[in-house]
Amino acid sequence: MVLSADDTDEMSLRLMATCRPGDSSGALARSIELYVKMGLALLDQTLSTDHKADSHDPLIRMTRSLLANIRVEHSDRSVSVKTQGFGRLADLASMIEAEMKCEKKAGNPQAKAAKKTETR
Repeated sequence: MVLSADDTDEMSLRLMATCRPGDSSGALARSIELYVKMGLALLDQTLSTDHKADSHDPLIRMTRSLLANIRVEHSDRSVSVKTQGFGRLADLASMIEAEMKCEKKAGNPQAKAAKKTETR
């Protein structure tokens, strides 16, 4: 088996849950949709109240796109959640790289704290 990914590939998420017969799949689907709406509202609220938050920040743009593109479907016994078009692997890799550089520049306080704990 060969698993490969190109850094220009779009990321996508697909989740599937099997439910008991009845309305449990409908209730789960409605709950997921509610949490997605709450997430978008919280993101908007943060952008409007936090002066450090930047709507052009790649992580914020990716998060907004991920939440805005979530599609929830359900049948009698299952719920599926799908989203795509929220970023490319290269976008994610560059964000991780930037975070690592920032931690390295700051001297990685978390690593220093862990070292102090180990030597005690």
